[in-house]
Amino acid sequence: MAIILSAGLGLRFKENFVSRLTQNKKNNNYLLKQLMKIAGKTLLEHTLEKFEKNKKINEIILVVNQESKNLQEKIVKKNNFKKVKKIVLGGTTRQESSKNGVLACDLKKTGNVLIHDANRPFVSSKIINKVLKALKTYKAVTVAVPLTETLLKVNSDDFVLKIPPRSDFRREQTPQGFHYGIIKKAHQLAFRDDFKNATDDCSLIKKYQLAKILIIQGEEENIKITYPLDLYLANKLFQEKRFKK
Repeated sequence: MAIILSAGLGLRFKENFVSRLTQNKKNNNYLLKQLMKIAGKTLLEHTLEKFEKNKKINEIILVVNQESKNLQEKIVKKNNFKKVKKIVLGGTTRQESSKNGVLACDLKKTGNVLIHDANRPFVSSKIINKVLKALKTYKAVTVAVPLTETLLKVNSDDFVLKIPPRSDFRREQTPQGFHYGIIKKAHQLAFRDDFKNATDDCSLIKKYQLAKILIIQGEEENIKITYPLDLYLANKLFQEKRFKK
């Protein structure tokens, strides 16, 4: 089972997007990152395609926002993504959207679940399979890559307080994988406690000490499209892949 989170409104993206063309548009959907096109397809299409083609993924739940629900449904239908069994509405935060996706899973049929951001179109089958394989032994798995830049801990006046060693940190990616019962319980506990600050699902597992979290080595190409510059880089990556073929 895979849950694809495509409910984000991309506020950081919109704030940084400068274009006369977009300023004249009336429909706000055109600025949703997941509906932006690279290499002839939307980010959503590229991402769904990766999970649709993976033989180890049997079902997909797509989490969308109300504003673009109809458009995202049309994209699924146009591409004949047969594994997308449910399209559910997300919430005002990533955590709430993830919870809605998790609770939409069939309790009797769902063993393991992968949760992935729609705006990571370069996720590879290799990474998906590695996470699924790790779930045979571990209850919670995440994907991460080493830091290449130095971290600075600063105070409110922007003075450096501490420079921690890079080796202690990783840059997290998705998909994150879980035994279904564990991640469902994590979201239920967070809802009970009115906790809403989780930026990913593993942080809930850690908060409630529900399982050890294994880290799988990620890939540098598995970037998340957050800013307009990322779209440019993504286009270059697709061009490079086509050239290599």
